[in-house]
Amino acid sequence: MHEVARTEVRATALPAPSTRRLGIRSFVIVTNNRTRNLNRQTPSKPFELVRGERVDLYASGPRGAKPFCVDFVHGPTARRGQANSIRQQPLAKAIGLRVGTPLTVIDATAGLARDAFQMACWGSNVIAIERSHELWELVQDGLQRASRHSESLATIVSRITLMHGDSIELLSSMCKDNRPDVIYLDPMYPESRKSAAVKKEMRICRALVGDDADSDELCTTARETGVRRVVVKRHRLAPPLCGPPSMCIRGTRIRFDVYLKS
Repeated sequence: MHEVARTEVRATALPAPSTRRLGIRSFVIVTNNRTRNLNRQTPSKPFELVRGERVDLYASGPRGAKPFCVDFVHGPTARRGQANSIRQQPLAKAIGLRVGTPLTVIDATAGLARDAFQMACWGSNVIAIERSHELWELVQDGLQRASRHSESLATIVSRITLMHGDSIELLSSMCKDNRPDVIYLDPMYPESRKSAAVKKEMRICRALVGDDADSDELCTTARETGVRRVVVKRHRLAPPLCGPPSMCIRGTRIRFDVYLKS
């Protein structure tokens, strides 16, 4: 068996994020049999973040519930990354990606980092910012495990810089000296009435981060940086986040609103 090269994930811990994004549950971190309350809102259905060989998120309740982790090696995220052609990919069109011309992208709402990972698979360098510490830690663990799995995944992970912080506070300073090609936003969609149809991953994200009530402010901040392209991922029926976009790239269930620098 050949030896796999190991690549460290660049993870930057910044000062505690602001309270703009509030979770809707209380969370407990379990480490070496010690717990500490993170003082989130109503502790009606807390989660547990358990660190072992990997970092797992458990929902409290009946024993035997399947834990959740971020996995870039198996499952839908890995399959998306294996797609060779970018020409028919709405996300690639939205960020203006061209074959052989990698971009620098700030993903200001990283979440589970699926889109950040997809863009890195296409060769782009991605700075992924997440202000929920729980999501940040789950993603950091997923990236680290992916980098140890194979040389090809280690190469992809090396293009991702994961940061913990509030994008509204960070974007202006980050874009002064090293302006990216694109700022990408994927704020939380309004909660669906068909709650049973919402995927588990999205339910977890909503429980951890809330409704992104300041997403319009984030979009305005992104556009004020002077970056030539700001891309906002929206539900296909949702109104534009900050005024009419320059163009739209439409998919089956979502669309990408593209704001070009005038």
